[in-house]
Amino acid sequence: MKTFERISQDFLSREEQFRRRLSQDSNDGHHPSFSAFGDSGGDWGNLGGTRSEEQQPMADEEQPMTDEERRLHQQLVEQEMDVNEAMIQERKEELQNVHSKIVQVNDIFSDLAGMVEDQGEQIEQIQGDLQFAAKRTEAGNTELTKANNYQKSTTKKLACCGIFIFVVVVVVVLVTLIEKKT
Repeated sequence: MKTFERISQDFLSREEQFRRRLSQDSNDGHHPSFSAFGDSGGDWGNLGGTRSEEQQPMADEEQPMTDEERRLHQQLVEQEMDVNEAMIQERKEELQNVHSKIVQVNDIFSDLAGMVEDQGEQIEQIQGDLQFAAKRTEAGNTELTKANNYQKSTTKKLACCGIFIFVVVVVVVLVTLIEKKT
């Protein structure tokens, strides 16, 4: 984000320098030079191409411009400035659009980071609950093992008591039968 803002500021300062140069060139009555944009100083009609020998005016043969030529030249310069200003404004709007989209993406990432943090806390809570449940399950298994052992020992004791009572009953019945016979 900071890099983008720095590049935007650099672009705007170069744009301002270019406008000043255009303004100075038009006020001096010279045709503007666009070397800042890679043009070799040629006019707009030639756009970086080379002039033939016939088209290039000789310094010795230059004649002063008439009022009509100056007016036409001034109109041409103003039209070029208007086109350049429109292009600069369009670039500026595009940069602002890109900047706003970057801000939106930054907001989305901030929201996403908050959501990830919240989910991380929830996952930690779930992990703690699972560890607690595992300990309780282990304790429950221990209790079930104790209960099973107790039940087995109780069953053995009841079987022994049952056998003992059966033997006592059989002995009493036999003693009673023997006494009746005698």
